[in-house]
Amino acid sequence: METIQINGKDYPVELILKNRGRAATARLRDGKIVIRIPKRAPKHERIEVYENLLKRIARSIAKGRWKEKKKIKLEDGNKLTILGKDYEVKIIEGKNKRMKIEDDKILIRTPDGTYGMEKRIGKLFLPEVEGRLRELNELYFQAEISSVSLRNNKTLWGSCSTNGRISLSARLLFAPPEILDYVIIHELAHTKVKNHGKRFWSIVEKAMPDHKERRTWLRKNEIPYIRL
Repeated sequence: METIQINGKDYPVELILKNRGRAATARLRDGKIVIRIPKRAPKHERIEVYENLLKRIARSIAKGRWKEKKKIKLEDGNKLTILGKDYEVKIIEGKNKRMKIEDDKILIRTPDGTYGMEKRIGKLFLPEVEGRLRELNELYFQAEISSVSLRNNKTLWGSCSTNGRISLSARLLFAPPEILDYVIIHELAHTKVKNHGKRFWSIVEKAMPDHKERRTWLRKNEIPYIRL
């Protein structure tokens, strides 16, 4: 396995020849650069694609444009900050899988590890997120909201459908509450204006005068994620 040094740090490089798909990809995962290239491609072409992808990702990492996403793990004793409050994960052996909040602890009862329990984090905190959304809606918009959901979105922070369905990225659970509020205001503003024109931003600004600072924070900071 090749290793390259970027800004004084060593990064192992793993090459995977995949059987499906035509696109070659490069990812930064667990401190390692993973490059996937279609196996069907001729050897000389694979070498050229590998070298080009490696140069591109190395340049992006060096300039700080490519950061590894922080993944949250449900392990006993882990500290999590969710919706601005600190919790400690406590895992207890039991016959059935259950999760609940008790004071400042997230209690997980499981017979066979925490696999699949991440989804329950979203269900556990969705009522609080929905309550905040409906509170802000009543305060500023009075729009008809048909449903609120948390999704495992890595690129979109939120979306709003024409029939009042609002979806938010579950990563926002681990963002400061004021950042969650900004995304909520942003999506609620889409109940009035679907595009991002001047009228849309004037609606956002009326509800949240410092929205530009919050947008800047969202662009510059990495929010951990948990797979739901």
